[in-house]
Amino acid sequence: MINISLILLNNQEKIGGLFDFDGTLPLTIFQFFGLMFILEKILYQPLSEIGNIRAANIDEKTKGAELSISVATSLANLYNSEVSTTEKKIDLLLKQDDSQLNEIFQTQLSEMNQSSMEALVETEQDINKKISELANNNKAKNVSITIASIIISQIIAKSN
Repeated sequence: MINISLILLNNQEKIGGLFDFDGTLPLTIFQFFGLMFILEKILYQPLSEIGNIRAANIDEKTKGAELSISVATSLANLYNSEVSTTEKKIDLLLKQDDSQLNEIFQTQLSEMNQSSMEALVETEQDINKKISELANNNKAKNVSITIASIIISQIIAKSN
């Protein structure tokens, strides 16, 4: 009998076919939806809130970074314009200084030329005066003649 009861139990299990629509399928569907509800309330909503907080934090940091970049760009533009303005002012001042230095140089050069010409004229007059004094001095004439005769005798001695 035991063998027959096992065969009967085995036959009863095969009667349902592929899907068994007794109480297990609705219970499995109810368990699935219950599990989905629990997972949504316990895991998905907190994770979603954390994700939203992180997204808001990232957006806030992105806006802060964009603001910092725009401020840095405007400061860089301001710096470049100030540098450009300063360079133009420096160039203008250097040109003015160059022209002033050139004028000073030309003035001093003309003064030096004038003073050197005056010194040259004075020296020439002084030399001419001393030559005329020497020309009137008999001792100087005798010494000059003696020196000239010595030079001439030296030249004649070398040529022989």
